[in-house]
Amino acid sequence: GEICKKENLKRLDWVCLNDNILGINFYESLNAKHLKQWRNYRLSGENLEKLCDL
Repeated sequence: GEICKKENLKRLDWVCLNDNILGINFYESLNAKHLKQWRNYRLSGENLEKLCDL
Protein backbone atom coordinates (compact mmCIF):
# COMPACT_ATOMS: atom_id res chain seq x y z
CA GLY A 1 0.00 0.00 0.00
CA GLU A 2 2.78 2.44 0.87
CA ILE A 3 4.50 1.88 -2.50
CA CYS A 4 1.21 2.47 -4.34
CA LYS A 5 0.71 5.72 -2.45
CA LYS A 6 4.31 6.87 -3.03
CA GLU A 7 4.18 6.02 -6.75
CA ASN A 8 0.66 7.46 -7.14
CA LEU A 9 -0.68 4.10 -8.35
CA LYS A 10 -4.45 3.75 -8.52
CA ARG A 11 -4.77 -0.02 -8.15
CA LEU A 12 -3.11 -3.06 -6.59
CA ASP A 13 -3.72 -6.56 -7.98
CA TRP A 14 -2.46 -9.83 -6.47
CA VAL A 15 -3.22 -13.55 -6.41
CA CYS A 16 -4.33 -15.74 -3.53
CA LEU A 17 -4.70 -19.51 -3.38
CA ASN A 18 -8.29 -20.76 -3.06
CA ASP A 19 -7.46 -22.65 0.14
CA ASN A 20 -5.87 -19.61 1.84
CA ILE A 21 -8.95 -18.88 3.93
CA LEU A 22 -7.13 -16.56 6.36
CA GLY A 23 -5.80 -14.51 3.45
CA ILE A 24 -9.18 -14.42 1.71
CA ASN A 25 -10.89 -13.27 4.89
CA PHE A 26 -8.26 -10.58 5.42
CA TYR A 27 -8.51 -9.28 1.84
CA GLU A 28 -12.30 -9.26 2.01
CA SER A 29 -12.11 -7.32 5.29
CA LEU A 30 -10.28 -4.63 3.27
CA ASN A 31 -13.16 -4.67 0.75
CA ALA A 32 -10.89 -6.11 -1.95
CA LYS A 33 -12.84 -7.33 -4.96
CA HIS A 34 -12.59 -10.97 -6.06
CA LEU A 35 -12.07 -10.80 -9.84
CA LYS A 36 -13.77 -14.03 -10.88
CA GLN A 37 -13.39 -13.28 -14.58
CA TRP A 38 -9.58 -13.68 -14.43
CA ARG A 39 -7.56 -16.91 -14.67
CA ASN A 40 -3.92 -17.46 -13.79
CA TYR A 41 -1.69 -19.38 -16.20
CA ARG A 42 1.87 -20.65 -15.92
CA LEU A 43 4.47 -21.85 -18.42
CA SER A 44 7.66 -23.59 -17.38
CA GLY A 45 10.37 -25.85 -18.70
CA GLU A 46 9.96 -27.13 -22.24
CA ASN A 47 6.68 -25.29 -22.76
CA LEU A 48 8.29 -21.99 -21.80
CA GLU A 49 11.07 -22.69 -24.29
CA LYS A 50 8.45 -23.34 -26.99
CA LEU A 51 7.00 -19.89 -26.33
CA CYS A 52 10.44 -18.35 -26.80
CA ASP A 53 10.65 -20.03 -30.21
CA LEU A 54 7.45 -18.42 -31.51
